[in-house]
Amino acid sequence: MKRPHHTPSNLGRFKPVFDEEFDEQLKLHVLEMQKRFYGLSLFDLRALAYRLAESNGLMHPFSHDTKLAGEDWA
Repeated sequence: MKRPHHTPSNLGRFKPVFDEEFDEQLKLHVLEMQKRFYGLSLFDLRALAYRLAESNGLMHPFSHDTKLAGEDWA
């Protein structure tokens, strides 16, 4: 709470799927969609994250069966 822009150096046993730049682009996309009155649901965000990871060839722990990022990721 004292450092709102602080990001932890590690997440324990979890490794981030996207780097900081990619996270920022994803955040800006979601905000832009909201400004255009086309807000994304949690389901939409999870599906988008899965598609982005797959299309960019990133290693990810997302489900290949449901083609969604996990709820814990979101």
